[in-house]
Amino acid sequence: MHMPAHHQVCLRHGVWLSRAGTPQFSVSECPDIMAAERQARRLLRRYTIEQLIHARIRAAQQPGSPAQPASQLAWKQRMRSLITSNPRAVIESCPQELFTAAGYPETISIAAGKIQPGCPVTANMSSGTCEVAGCVIRQAPCS
Repeated sequence: MHMPAHHQVCLRHGVWLSRAGTPQFSVSECPDIMAAERQARRLLRRYTIEQLIHARIRAAQQPGSPAQPASQLAWKQRMRSLITSNPRAVIESCPQELFTAAGYPETISIAAGKIQPGCPVTANMSSGTCEVAGCVIRQAPCS
């Protein structure tokens, strides 16, 4: 299944869109992951794709702070749902993707607070990359 780089979940099928070479898996048993994807897509109505991707990168790289017990419990419940609703082969082949999916609702919540209008975007046409504040976000010709 091919989706744009800024989409992390296929909302129609409830599938996490993993990076190339990694199996996709179901997140349909985790309504908060689906809700986070809808929130991310709503953010795209006000901000650019580059701003959203940059905010997600910054949110994912944020050093761990003491999480609220409710947030830890929600993460554990999502992880349990992902493990029980997907084949063992998928779970064993992409544990990092499962961790990323389980933390996606918090990542999007943090990213929503980090999006900055007017974030600098640089296009390097010779190398075919786009950069947002120094982070390469696309390995395709920029338009």
